[in-house]
Amino acid sequence: MKPMPAAVAGGITGVVLSAVCAALVAAFPIGFAKSYGSLVVHSLDISSLIVKPQFTALNLLLGFVYAFITGFVIGGVFAWAYNWVEKSFK
Repeated sequence: MKPMPAAVAGGITGVVLSAVCAALVAAFPIGFAKSYGSLVVHSLDISSLIVKPQFTALNLLLGFVYAFITGFVIGGVFAWAYNWVEKSFK
């Protein structure tokens, strides 16, 4: 597996997931986020952590950039680890 294509694919995946998340946050009311978030973390009360989102073009852009960088690094490390493990099993 080539690390660079895997890294770019990871970055693209991060941006897509970030865009879907932003769309869901914009589409659903804050009460839904509180109830869904509590379910995700096994019914812990996280209501004090959830605030009304502040959507700006800059915030969205920065979120997409950070998501790409994070996905890029994860994809690259995954490809490197995959190649390393594959070699050790030959």
